[in-house]
Parts: sequence; structure tokens; C-alpha cells
Amino acid sequence: MLQASLTFDDPTGAVDRIGKFLDRMGDWRPALQEIATDFYAEETKVFNSQGAHDGRPRWDELGPLYSKWKGQEYPGRPILECTGALRRSLIGPGGAGVLKIEKRKLTIGTKVGTGTGQGRTKNWNVARLHQGEVHRKGVFENVPQAGGVTPARPPLTFTQNQKNRWAMILAKHIVRDVAGGP
Repeated sequence: MLQASLTFDDPTGAVDRIGKFLDRMGDWRPALQEIATDFYAEETKVFNSQGAHDGRPRWDELGPLYSKWKGQEYPGRPILECTGALRRSLIGPGGAGVLKIEKRKLTIGTKVGTGTGQGRTKNWNVARLHQGEVHRKGVFENVPQAGGVTPARPPLTFTQNQKNRWAMILAKHIVRDVAGGP
């Protein structure tokens, strides 16, 4: 689940004044919907490039034992896509995806990986870990049944370009709200 919080050292009180301005701004849902749309477009590019988009590194190749197993159980499926549930949940709303847009809050992400894992990975020792954490951080212990060490392959990494786009979306909506436009 995506949540962000910023804290500033603000001896001049500028952040407090900005916060009061934003409190008067009203409904952020149109801006947050636009950010959600951007998020889904970005995640589509991330999955299509196996992680290597907008300065992110390509996801590491599968280990030999896991690659062999996956080739038999899920032939032709890319990295992080045994069943496709994770990808589907992160490239659009619905299914196991999480999308909640409130007046001033966006919650976006996935429910995939909160159980025992995808496919037969539930039989491996690594399945005791939250699968989302396995993809994000990797597993740096030797799990022979899983082919050894599992490298990090984070499906969610926010780049500076992405953060800048989101800031511009918010700024555009602030200007519209202040100007009284649609």
C-alpha cells in the first residue's frame, strides 16, 4: 500500500501557511485520480520492461532451479508474472488492486502477496515471508527449494520524474482551484 508523509524543518512558518492554503483548496479527488492514472501507466511500462524503465534497473534473472520450475509450471511467463495477478493489480484498478480516492487521500497498491504466495511457492520456506517483501527486498538466505538466494525485484519504485509529474498534477489543480476554473 502506498502512503507518503513529508516533514519539514520550517522556522519561517511557510509550510504551515501552505498547509492552511491547501486546507482551503477543497476536494483533491480530480488531482488524485489523475495521479492514479499516471501510476497505472508507469507500472505498465515497468512490467513491460521487466523493471528497466525511467532509470530503474532491469529485474535480475531467475535462478536456475526456479527458472526450470517456472518454465514447466508457467511456460513463457515473465519475471514477477507466474499468474499475472500482481501485474494486473498494479496496472489498473480492480481485481486484487487497491484504489481508494478520498477527498484528500489516495491509497493505491495491491493485495497480491499478502497470503502464502503465488502458485506452488506456497510449499517453499520462503512463502512464510510476505511475498511483496520478497520482491521488494529479496531473500538473502539460501532456500534450496527456491533455487537459493532471491534477489530484490521491486515492482514499485518511484522515480524523481514520477514524483515531479505528480507534483505538477497537484500544482495544476491548485491553480485551477484558486482561479475558480474547472
